[in-house]
Amino acid sequence: SPQHDLALDCLTAGVEAAHPERVVRERVTVTGDRLRVTGTGATTDHETALSGVDRLLVAGGGNAAGTAAQALEGVLGARIDDGVVVTDDPAPCERVRVRTGDHPVPTARSVEATQAVLELVRSAGADDLVLAVVTGGGSALLAAPEQGLSLVDLRETTAGLLASGA
Repeated sequence: SPQHDLALDCLTAGVEAAHPERVVRERVTVTGDRLRVTGTGATTDHETALSGVDRLLVAGGGNAAGTAAQALEGVLGARIDDGVVVTDDPAPCERVRVRTGDHPVPTARSVEATQAVLELVRSAGADDLVLAVVTGGGSALLAAPEQGLSLVDLRETTAGLLASGA
């Protein structure tokens, strides 16, 4: 029916509008030595001079983190000095290390990959710029149980939340 077709068109347009490659291309720009990240809604624009940055790092995780990192490489290229993202949908990257984790329940693989992200972020100095890529699925893919909690605790809590519809 025409209503069904319209609903499908709306759904397709929404999915396409949220695709990480499109969002990065539209919202992250470099003009000269100026990096600009354009905000939406509740977020504000951010602009910085890349000449004042020692290292540009990409860090984060989520289902679309690999695709987002790949898109950032498309915009920033060799300006990216290092990066680590955790995802369950890897995309080939040259400068950002894409680590595979598991979703929706975190695993040891997710915890190990998250440690690589944390090591990179902890290495950042005052004049480094860290671009954080956090997408849906980040709660399982970026798993770092707090001291005193085990991975088993985190897995059981996550499984319980999923079973309850959360």
